[in-house]
Amino acid sequence: MSFVNYFLVSTALFIGILTVYEDIKFGKIRNKWILVGLFIGMGTHLGLMNNIFSVDYVLKVYLNAGIALLLGYLIWRFNGWSAGDAKLFFIFSLLLPLKFYWRSWLPIFPSLVILINTFVPLLIFIFGRSVFGAVRGIFLFLRQNGLEARSKEGISNLFQRIKKNYRRYLGTAARFFLAFVVFQLVRLEGGSFMSRFAWGQAGLLGLMVFLGIAASRAFKNKKSLIAVAVAIAFYLLLRQIFYSKSLLLDIVLTAKGSILYLTGLGLLFWLFSFYERVGKSKGLHFAWWLFLGLILTMAINGSVLMSW
Repeated sequence: MSFVNYFLVSTALFIGILTVYEDIKFGKIRNKWILVGLFIGMGTHLGLMNNIFSVDYVLKVYLNAGIALLLGYLIWRFNGWSAGDAKLFFIFSLLLPLKFYWRSWLPIFPSLVILINTFVPLLIFIFGRSVFGAVRGIFLFLRQNGLEARSKEGISNLFQRIKKNYRRYLGTAARFFLAFVVFQLVRLEGGSFMSRFAWGQAGLLGLMVFLGIAASRAFKNKKSLIAVAVAIAFYLLLRQIFYSKSLLLDIVLTAKGSILYLTGLGLLFWLFSFYERVGKSKGLHFAWWLFLGLILTMAINGSVLMSW
């Protein structure tokens, strides 16, 4: 690795350590560190273009960082993380040399790997912490109120909630189901490249868990639900007529994958919400998880999912 790449990596690590410390201690990421990273990242690549870096390389770096900035903004827009976290992700994408992404799925956006390496450990952490909190809370409730009384109360409350909100639950389930059906169809039709990219579904699942219900907003009313459902049916019909005789198999595969993801997603939502209800949920300090994603990317030159 060249001296310039060492310098860029060292800058990314330096900014990462400082922002993690300040995020944990003060609960915010100061813009001055973002500006330092922006100045060094943009200035180094632009200043050394046609000398150390080719024009093509610099354009790829800027394109990758630009997509990271846009995606970070969208995640912030849907309340997935803070504006400081979005800007930190952009700076990491700008500073980390492209050689660390040699096992990336997307040539134009290799920093997707950082995001996956951030959300997969975060998903595992949330799941483990939620399970621990849920089990501990259940034992506390049973010990305080008695097994029989608590069980009856819980079952009664569950049925009341379902009776009151079943329309909303069904609507949300239908939206997520259609979202996953679309994703599965893209994966099935994408050939070998998308088959490799499909390993990123676990990272996408972690992202959707963190964003909560925001993912379902793509189909937020009945008209859009019907339109998407009709479009999927029309697509499958055309595929059956002109390309393949495996329509039934495609429907089964997409439905199976979608239902499995939806079930897992619902379970994780329930565990996390239960843990919040027993009062043990604390701030996640997302800068730390982004920094961990950066470290993992540098260590394995790709996604943690491709290393399993």
